[in-house]
Amino acid sequence: MLGTIRFLIVGIVMLFFVIGCEKETTVNYKSTPTFLSQDEEFIGIEGKVGFLKVNFIANEPLKTLWHFWGESDEMKGVVRVEGTHLETGEIKLY
Repeated sequence: MLGTIRFLIVGIVMLFFVIGCEKETTVNYKSTPTFLSQDEEFIGIEGKVGFLKVNFIANEPLKTLWHFWGESDEMKGVVRVEGTHLETGEIKLY
């Protein structure tokens, strides 16, 4: 009888342990590619748009100079920059 009670207690504790240790949700994302231009490393799309590779820190303001490559007729218009929160999927326009 005592063995059965111990078995049940151990079983219940293990069940709570397994339930409490569910696998965390991970977000898979791709880093934006980097490329070299005139001995400088850029983040962006080679031959189109990029900015110097620096360490970005969340919620820290950082001025950066955007670089655009292409024909002058491609450079007309508005630039739209949007960011996507990796966990919530929320899109923010800047």
